[in-house]
Amino acid sequence: MDIKPLQLSPLKNSDMLLLHCYMVEGGFPDVPKDYEDALPYFEETTNFGVFREGQLIAGLLLGEVTSESAFLDVVAAPSAKGYWATSHVLAQMYDFIFNKLKLDFIWVQPQGSIALKAALAAGFVFATPFDAEEDILILTKRNLPKRFRNKLEK
Repeated sequence: MDIKPLQLSPLKNSDMLLLHCYMVEGGFPDVPKDYEDALPYFEETTNFGVFREGQLIAGLLLGEVTSESAFLDVVAAPSAKGYWATSHVLAQMYDFIFNKLKLDFIWVQPQGSIALKAALAAGFVFATPFDAEEDILILTKRNLPKRFRNKLEK
């Protein structure tokens, strides 16, 4: 049985409605229920999808992109939570973020204990100011797990 690896590809406009549905189903904070109201957010982000056999199973959205950093939102189909984060996909994502965009770091605000554990396992570290209401975690090239860091340095 030949199992094809999941692929990370730029999202097309036709993928955005499904991605919005995943966000609403997942209870993402501040996401408008109406797709038309969410479009301005999508237009301000760099969006990639994780595809299995042509089907979108997760979206990676980079927002507030500067020359140094970006915010990362991960949106997964209910059936793909955790499943999308294969070594192959993560290596592609890290390569894009740190080698192509040449960012110094990305940051996340995990919603819930599962997302927090996943971020910590991926190498993110706490960077939350004392007066913040939510946790902020950052990831730099140096914080990447060794297997990914070694691939990026080649």
